[in-house]
Amino acid sequence: MSEPTVDSVLADPSTHYWVSRALREALKGDPVDAARGAEVLAAVLGQRCDAILAHDIAALNANQAGRRCIPCGFTINEHGRCGCIPLDDEAP
Repeated sequence: MSEPTVDSVLADPSTHYWVSRALREALKGDPVDAARGAEVLAAVLGQRCDAILAHDIAALNANQAGRRCIPCGFTINEHGRCGCIPLDDEAP
């Protein structure tokens, strides 16, 4: 698989809207700032993903709703989630 280019990302219909929008905005500014900002965003989103997956595994290990999540101690809901990872609109 070849490295993505600006044109290929913007032309790809499977590219998420927010990614296309962020790329277009980043192209208007300083490329060093844009690259550093993208690295920070990737790191933060990666950490959030890892935390969610770790808690989902803990929820699976608990094996049923009503039990406590081992890492955080929150009660696991009927969807197998402990609820201690904030949703996008709840993030600090």
